[in-house]
Amino acid sequence: MVANREAGATNVSLKSMLQYRFTDKADQVLEAIFSAAVLIARALDDALAQQADELALDMAVDDKGAPWLHETNWRGGFWMLEEDVGLYRYGGANVVRLARRHQFGGDIDAAQAALHIARNRNKNCRHAPGSNLLASRLGIDIPLRSEVTVTNITSLILAGVDWFCVSDSSSFGAAQQAVGRALDVLLEQMPERPLPKLVSMSGFCQHDPFDTRSPQRWITQELVAKGIITDAEASLGLSMSPDFLKRAITKNCQDLGVSSLDVFLLQGIEYRIDHDANWHAAWRLACQELSRSQTAGDCLEWGVCLSYQWLMAHRDNLYELLSVDASNPVRAMLVEVRPDEPVVDIAYLCSIATQFALKLMIKVLPLAPCIKPWHASHRLVPLKMVQHLVGECVNREILIFCPVANAVELDDFLVLNQNFSGEDSPMLTNDVATSSPSENLVTRALQAFAQFDARQLFRFFVDGRFHKKYQGWTGYEANEAGSVQGILDAYQLMIENFDLSKGLTSRYIRDLHIACMGGVSTKNKKSTPGEMRSLESGINLYNGKSTLASVQELLEQRRGDGNSIFHHPDYQKPAEAFTAQEILQIIKKEGRVRYRAWYPNLTQEQQQQLTQGRTLSEFYAVKHFVQKCFAERTDHIVDVFNQEVAAAQTPHEHLIAISRVVRDLELLHPFPDGNGRTFVAVLMNHLLLAKGFLPAILWDPNIDAELSVIEFADEIRLGIKNTETLLRDPTATLYDYAITQAKPDEIKVFQGMAQAFIASLHGLAYRTEAEPTEDDHNQAFIYLTPSRLVASTGGQWLPTNQHTMSLRFDRISTGNEPGHHQLLFCRNLATWREAGKDPLLELQREINDGVIAIVIDDNELALKLNLPVLLVADVDQALYDAGVAARKAITCRRVAVVGTEGAETVRSLLTQAGRQQLRVQVDERGECKTPLVMASLANLRRTDQLQIIEVAMGARVNVARHRLRAIEPDYCVFTSTDNVDGIAPETYADVLKTFAACVDGLQPGGLCILNADSVSAVKLTEEIKARGVVSIQTFGRQTDNDACMLGAIFDTHTARWTVTANILGKSLTYTIRGKASPLWSVAVLLLMENMGCDIQTASRSFENF
Repeated sequence: MVANREAGATNVSLKSMLQYRFTDKADQVLEAIFSAAVLIARALDDALAQQADELALDMAVDDKGAPWLHETNWRGGFWMLEEDVGLYRYGGANVVRLARRHQFGGDIDAAQAALHIARNRNKNCRHAPGSNLLASRLGIDIPLRSEVTVTNITSLILAGVDWFCVSDSSSFGAAQQAVGRALDVLLEQMPERPLPKLVSMSGFCQHDPFDTRSPQRWITQELVAKGIITDAEASLGLSMSPDFLKRAITKNCQDLGVSSLDVFLLQGIEYRIDHDANWHAAWRLACQELSRSQTAGDCLEWGVCLSYQWLMAHRDNLYELLSVDASNPVRAMLVEVRPDEPVVDIAYLCSIATQFALKLMIKVLPLAPCIKPWHASHRLVPLKMVQHLVGECVNREILIFCPVANAVELDDFLVLNQNFSGEDSPMLTNDVATSSPSENLVTRALQAFAQFDARQLFRFFVDGRFHKKYQGWTGYEANEAGSVQGILDAYQLMIENFDLSKGLTSRYIRDLHIACMGGVSTKNKKSTPGEMRSLESGINLYNGKSTLASVQELLEQRRGDGNSIFHHPDYQKPAEAFTAQEILQIIKKEGRVRYRAWYPNLTQEQQQQLTQGRTLSEFYAVKHFVQKCFAERTDHIVDVFNQEVAAAQTPHEHLIAISRVVRDLELLHPFPDGNGRTFVAVLMNHLLLAKGFLPAILWDPNIDAELSVIEFADEIRLGIKNTETLLRDPTATLYDYAITQAKPDEIKVFQGMAQAFIASLHGLAYRTEAEPTEDDHNQAFIYLTPSRLVASTGGQWLPTNQHTMSLRFDRISTGNEPGHHQLLFCRNLATWREAGKDPLLELQREINDGVIAIVIDDNELALKLNLPVLLVADVDQALYDAGVAARKAITCRRVAVVGTEGAETVRSLLTQAGRQQLRVQVDERGECKTPLVMASLANLRRTDQLQIIEVAMGARVNVARHRLRAIEPDYCVFTSTDNVDGIAPETYADVLKTFAACVDGLQPGGLCILNADSVSAVKLTEEIKARGVVSIQTFGRQTDNDACMLGAIFDTHTARWTVTANILGKSLTYTIRGKASPLWSVAVLLLMENMGCDIQTASRSFENF
């Protein structure tokens, strides 16, 4: 026990105190306290999102073997390694891991996972998901986040495990997020491998660890006040309200990086049953919401997670729970079993699963933590119980989850594979659709859509008749601001909900409307996104457009509803009063007639309450009645479509079903505004793609109301042919408009708005990709993949096919750089042409130097090349965007080296010293101007821990600021700012301002390292301080420098310097070559010390410089 030393207290031996108090039971109590301390420390760490300044995070053991709760100071990580671990003879192993994680500010776990996959591609390519008994019978539960969770998961996937279970409450969500990072790394490094299946659990109310509010206040303000949960649920700490469940499923999908969950389970329901006598009503609503989520494709199955002890003690409650809502039955049950459970009645569990048609899973809880050697990890895998259950479950369709948290537990789990043999099928195999010809059609349609010229995506929602008038999309946007982004957001939603195998839902249609209209400055002020209309509406029928067949169908649809079908006072009669020929004559006579869309028959009193009601309650009673009527009509139309499409056998029948549902929804006009864009611009194209058709570009999307179902189907076919035309030739003129007429700046703006959708479309279309080549197997690729390049640059791959999207790159090139698997950003077209060179010949030379794909902004040239090309609006901007995207994704430390002299030497020394201890990414091409800076950033890999860039300086402040802001370095080293070129003093003052502007790009808390021996050091320091509060350290020959070169003696025989230096109070002596190397080496050691590296090791690396 650590007491307050400032108050004069001293430490007391916990072990001695416990022996005095508990005598022979002291060891048991000590073990219980130890276990609790470890669990509490881990929970606190994750509850604060690993952001605490000081926190007890581990146990340490003194010379007598007594455990101590180990507090660590969170000062950049390296202080942990150097000071805190040395507080006791044996420091905590967890503290060491934490120190390493925070030492460089990067995701070391993800980097190790990427490297592990790269090294094991050949070894593990034979392991397919479900290919062995280990994969089919055993899954993995992630009970908490550790420093190796990402690496563990990728290792298990490579070993053949294809089921993972994680709760969103484990480690306050950090465990779930780690699973998501692992899947992201797997997709990045092995895009050809299918992702594992996921069981996601939720139910407990918890705060956002990143929020500064207290947990109770956060839950009150974010969940209770917003109506997501009730006060009673907040007090209980769990919820199963529909809004809470919908929020949980959405959040879990986001954390895991998937569009849908394989299985979603509700946790904690047994506590609700025990403490709430009225739990049945809440559970019925929960079943309805979870069934809706399943229908919408948010989860493939749903069920409950229950404690085995509770289940066996409350059999009556269990039957009530599983039979409370027969129309929305529970589909899966996971039973949590303690590792010391004496007997597990498998036969009873199987009988319950059979009776209620459940998918049965068993999760074994981890062992309790206990006292361990300081350097050892916890080993909490319940091997005996898992082995017992696997033996008991032979030939049964039961999936068993084993908890794995750290590296030694991973090893323990993999040993189980040696004890099992034979083959079996994993749970839910029958629910996973196999590849079929129709699926191949859908994939081809999606891939063709992905190949469509991204600059012209507006054609799918802007009327063809207005393409020229609106000059593409700009006029459409000017008409109602926010419309373009709204529809693109709806297309993004379409991709996220693409799978309609469970059927179309009216809820999804409502969500599409919300996306389409959410940010629109609509002219219809009575329109609310997602809300059904409550007032009358209509559609104009025009002479010469409305056909006899369409009017006949309209009359058939409206007969018997008792409503007048026209607004015109002369024709306010029901459908029975007209023939189709009479209506056509009326339209011809009037020129146009406004068709009155269906509206419920209201009494005179209801009409008055809706338009002139005296009270709000009267108004809303009628309004909600009308909206409910529209909702029911919409549901009916959707149900009819699902039945028709299920019975369809041919493409023609599918197209007729699509034509009918779009036309019927348009005629119903259930929303006050935005019906056409929701039903025709987005929903219709979704349904077409889902059935293997291309999306359609229509002349007049509103024509569906004036054509019959078959006639509108023909119009759709014509729209599909329009799409095919532009796929063959993106520059073709369609509806009197060609993309070559668009302004470059308008194209760039549109591509920016469409980036998220384009990236999602590529991800969906090319989720199965080719094997990497033999040369790729032993290296980690750069972060940028073809899909990520599309997302960051807004470009389009030509061709966009399976081969192109499976490419992985070893490096980014800007030209004339021999290598392997290079992606060339072609910036030299203008230069080649000015010099009279043939660009095709020059590009062939680049291809011979190892280029496998090219980024280019010349459409004509792109079409002539015989390798994958990313066509962008501007190559330089694309390179900048790609570099920034990689920099934002890879959180390694970055160092910018600048100076009028010595910069190259410092870069070389730092590279040599850094590589002894870190994975270093460095640009060896010397001073980097903006293009090379961005190329260096774009070359980042997940495994990189340190990036070094020597940045070229000029006389313009804005240029220096631009380059450094692109890098956002953690450290900026000024080797020298002396006027070595003899520039006029008044001019050189501007040069110093340029150097000082570099600090504008520093990360918050970044550090400047200055050469104090430089003549201009004082002036540069003043200029830097004038720009704000910046941390500065100096190196030089003065004893007050943070790093001081005390002496340097040159040995003429060995041509080496013997250098004595003091680095932040640490003295060391080392040897080095080079005329100016002694002083620059001091700068490097100062930087390495600030990064927490071992400077003795670093100084030894100089011997061979």
